[in-house]
Amino acid sequence: MDSMGDWAITTHWSLKQPRMPDARDFPDERWAARLGRVAPGLWQLETLQKYGHYQPLDEAMVVGAQVNDGYLLNRGVGSFFAGWNYILGMESSAAARFTEAAGLLEGACALPLPPRQHLLCLREPIRVEHPHTRWALDESHLDASPAARVIEALLAPGHALRRGSIELVVGLHSREFGWVHTGALTLFFEGTFASARAEWVMTGQRNPLADERVDGPYADSISMARPEPVLPPTVPWPFEPW
Repeated sequence: MDSMGDWAITTHWSLKQPRMPDARDFPDERWAARLGRVAPGLWQLETLQKYGHYQPLDEAMVVGAQVNDGYLLNRGVGSFFAGWNYILGMESSAAARFTEAAGLLEGACALPLPPRQHLLCLREPIRVEHPHTRWALDESHLDASPAARVIEALLAPGHALRRGSIELVVGLHSREFGWVHTGALTLFFEGTFASARAEWVMTGQRNPLADERVDGPYADSISMARPEPVLPPTVPWPFEPW
């Protein structure tokens, strides 16, 4: 997750290396910033502050999000925009879940990846309008959106459910930048199909960053700690470029 009570991390993606924020960009001293290259020609900026969110004026910023304030920037460029068309799973149960979901979703493709990753690719990308969404399986029939159909396929496979949760990485493969993680998806199970639910947040914190820089008084705080990065797939996109 990218929110910690009143603290929040805002993530932006930029077509060129943005200016590193400094103290004048924040309302008080409680801030931090992390900048790095996420793909050739694409930079990722993460900013932490107490209350509110950092919103740069730089036109090179094409996508941005923060869950707490419902902030979403979606200028987009080419085939990169606020959205997702692949899901990565890092545990063994993802293999069967993705295979069965692909059978329920027209045009979807499930692939095993070394060493322990599993990949579900969607032929048509999901475009998002909010950086935070929740779904419940027993209400999914009320939601006809493409995202709800994907979540329903993930939540209701034929094999038995175990109580607990499964964390997945969601991302967008684009012609311009390849594989870029744009979100985190958590599936929750209470032991029955009807009680299964899911939560999606838009965040890039699972992306490995090259040429990384960190600054700010709270750069070493627990609020700015990143989860372990997840390496992007190394396989080609399984469909024709869209």
